[in-house]
Amino acid sequence: MFVLIKNFIAKLTSDRYFYLKCRLILLNTFFSVIPLIIVITITYFLIHKIVHEEFKNNLKWQMEETRHSLEFFISERISALKFLAVSYPEEYFLDERNFSQLFYNLKNEFEGIVDMGVIDEEGIQILYAGPYKLKGKDYSQTEWFKTMLLKTDYVTDVFLSYRKFPHFSIIVKKESSHHNKFWLIRVSINIDILQKFVSNLEI
Repeated sequence: MFVLIKNFIAKLTSDRYFYLKCRLILLNTFFSVIPLIIVITITYFLIHKIVHEEFKNNLKWQMEETRHSLEFFISERISALKFLAVSYPEEYFLDERNFSQLFYNLKNEFEGIVDMGVIDEEGIQILYAGPYKLKGKDYSQTEWFKTMLLKTDYVTDVFLSYRKFPHFSIIVKKESSHHNKFWLIRVSINIDILQKFVSNLEI
């Protein structure tokens, strides 16, 4: 009988310590793992925020660089057209061979130029050099022609027009020696040049 009681007490004591050990292990695990989870979570969100900010700043920088490059690209061609406008007399432009040579030189010097035309004060393209048949076309009702009545240079939005192909135009005004008359010198740039600038963005 004494032995049975002794065994029962020993078993009860053993079970009680086992339960206590389990509690200690669980508490130790809880207080060890929970801070670790909190640290990992905070670290994750901090890294995510840093990476996101870095990506956003890098993209912003690239977009600014692309914008500056495109602005330089356009201003360079505006300057070239203005130089042509002041450097050559009207008679020179009226000679188609001279005009074609000017276009050829300009195209070789400045990337992206597809064609070049001269539009008179009535909106009629009186000279044209390029791959399309656009001589004699009427541009008097276009938005850019109406705008050029008041401006000396202009860059259009991307549009289709007669060629049915996306492009934009750079236009400068050349004052005529005749009273209240002017010419517009226009070059067209295909849309693929814009895609080239955009493709440089590393997204």
